[in-house]
Amino acid sequence: MRMGFFSETWLRITTLTVPTPSRNAQICCGIINCIFFGCGTIIAGILENNLPDVAIGLLQLCIPFVGWIWSICWGIMMIVGK
Repeated sequence: MRMGFFSETWLRITTLTVPTPSRNAQICCGIINCIFFGCGTIIAGILENNLPDVAIGLLQLCIPFVGWIWSICWGIMMIVGK
């Protein structure tokens, strides 16, 4: 049985599951995420056709300061391939 949108989004946030498109795209999206907060996560979510990742990117983009730090952490995890 497939999880609901909010459940899947929450699970990805709490388990620190970052988007994993192809390795080159993952590195590029990670760098973009560190510079343009949330945009790398949104792009990776679109590349993977994963709506919860797009929603997480939008949260990173819209929540001041906390979203900025979250986005940098997420970007680093994408780059190192967590």
